[in-house]
Amino acid sequence: MNIDQLAPQRLAIAGDWHGRLEFAADAVRHAKQAGADAIIHLGDFGYQFEFSYLYTLGLVLGDTPLLFIDGNHENFDVLLQHPLAADGTRPLTSHITHLPRGFSWQWHGHRWLALGGAHSVDREQRETGVSWWPEERITREDIERASSVGAVEVMLSHDSPAGVDTPSSYLPDTFPAEDEAIAAEHRTRVREVVDAVKPSILFHGHFHTRYEALLNGARVIGLAHDRSTFTENLILLDAVTLETAELPEH
Repeated sequence: MNIDQLAPQRLAIAGDWHGRLEFAADAVRHAKQAGADAIIHLGDFGYQFEFSYLYTLGLVLGDTPLLFIDGNHENFDVLLQHPLAADGTRPLTSHITHLPRGFSWQWHGHRWLALGGAHSVDREQRETGVSWWPEERITREDIERASSVGAVEVMLSHDSPAGVDTPSSYLPDTFPAEDEAIAAEHRTRVREVVDAVKPSILFHGHFHTRYEALLNGARVIGLAHDRSTFTENLILLDAVTLETAELPEH
């Protein structure tokens, strides 16, 4: 599957699934019923990337491709062992493909940019190499690679950019102040890329809440997670006009 030759017309964009198969499979079915011919996932997609998860999701997808950026809750030891394809993407299966940080492509004359990554504010509750991986955060190299692509119409990130009043599903002081500060700094990294590429529309996950805002004229849309409804977790995008539409609940 070469991404430049894919050129879908109607996309479903999804927020965090955290490797939760039942919700992910139902979300895929819901997106396909709504007419999506491709699905884009905004990170925290596979978590441990178990065979059963990828295989079963592949059966539900059928011929519908699913492209995902990495979140912070991903097993990078597993993910990064998959080699890059000639087009720069990282296929995990015939229809499930990772979009590396800074990867850019065009559909219908519109340039897209992928920028996964975020900081886990709950890392103290996790174990390194088992449920937390240091590769989760955007690096300076990631920023430079993503910023060098030039102007884009659509940006996909897991974290939200600084400057957006992003609602959170967690109460204040839930996590250590140190990790909250690192998370805030990480959002400035995303903002640095946003300022460089100036997207018209940006989709992100991570905060587990559906909302919409504006940032210097860019439309910012955050999607909810696997503990929400499909209407909050998914949104439709016309890949030609870049107009969005809500999905029916069922």
